[in-house]
Amino acid sequence: MFEYWIILVFCQLTLQLNIYFATFDINDLQLQMVADNLKVDECRKLSESIHENGFKPHHLIAGDSEPTGVSCLRLLRHWNTHEGKGQSFHLLELRLRQLGHNEVADRLAISIADEKVEEVRHTFLNDPFRSNILNNTSNPQHQSSGRIHSSTNAKWTGFELFQASIFLTVASIFLFFTCLFLVRLLLPDSFTRMRHSLYEIMLGRKPGDEQLFFVI
Repeated sequence: MFEYWIILVFCQLTLQLNIYFATFDINDLQLQMVADNLKVDECRKLSESIHENGFKPHHLIAGDSEPTGVSCLRLLRHWNTHEGKGQSFHLLELRLRQLGHNEVADRLAISIADEKVEEVRHTFLNDPFRSNILNNTSNPQHQSSGRIHSSTNAKWTGFELFQASIFLTVASIFLFFTCLFLVRLLLPDSFTRMRHSLYEIMLGRKPGDEQLFFVI
């Protein structure tokens, strides 16, 4: 998320700089395209009309108020950096349509739309920080995910070792008595001899007939 905040701040600063110097969505190539498709008198009318911010000009546009001997591109650049400062291309497009230059207005709108799509693609879809985000294991979003990563270097605590030893001891005793029970059930003669041998080992003498030593 921090990387996306950097991108947003950068876009905001860029927008503020563009607003300070000129319109925020028209570049010089697009102004050149408009100028190349208009005659001198048509461009003078357009330049005069875009100096007014209303939906329609308040007077008949004749182009007489614009300076002579100035190229169309220079007239458009002057508007772009003065009256058009901080505005969008919509006023220029509107004036082109009002003066009957619909084809030029369409080309301008398509050019700016394509440019904005490319900016979005470059900024978000082709995010240069995407690989860093996916590979950054210290990212809290990845740490809080439901996936459990096993650790091969985990050390047992003392209590865990004690529990393991108790479990092994109980399991061994249970297995031992289970084996004795099976031997007594399936091989009673062998069990009797084994019991007598165990009695002799433990007490140092053989058991009498009256002395019963039950292992189980």
